[in-house]
Amino acid sequence: MRKITIFLVALLMIFVQTSVFAFVDGNLNYRITSNSAPYTVSVSGFAPGAQCQALVIPQSVTFEGITYSVTAIDAAAFAVSDITSLTLPSSLTEIGSMAFTHCHGLSGTLVIPENVTTIGYHAFAGCSHIDTLIYLAANAEILENSGWGGWENPDTTGHHGWNGWGEQDTTGHHG
Repeated sequence: MRKITIFLVALLMIFVQTSVFAFVDGNLNYRITSNSAPYTVSVSGFAPGAQCQALVIPQSVTFEGITYSVTAIDAAAFAVSDITSLTLPSSLTEIGSMAFTHCHGLSGTLVIPENVTTIGYHAFAGCSHIDTLIYLAANAEILENSGWGGWENPDTTGHHGWNGWGEQDTTGHHG
């Protein structure tokens, strides 16, 4: 029942964020967040019928002759999806609430680029197979509680270890 509720909330968040200024490129949906220089977009999820396991968010995307920088991932954009690996671009500044929540197949090392200053509530909750987190930002403006699943207040730089249950590794092992 809890998974269904999370899924329905995620769907609602996606529908609320969909706007007239949206387009599809490859297997991803984008939402234009600035249609004047500097041109920016947010990734809002997979394109209809698209899926992939090794998700690579591009640095930029071109639509109707304009190149947009990818600066954000919308709330619940990839919640409860089957991704197993994730590559984020250095242009990224924001990861929305529940963006990757309950992506149970997501595993290995996760690198959060240095320009990311906002990570939303429960952004990675339930991603218990991530064993190493590398967060490159030195000055995070917002790091909301539970963005990391089992971590309430992770450090904002360096390597950080997880145990297999999505909880902070307190043994001193860091990746």
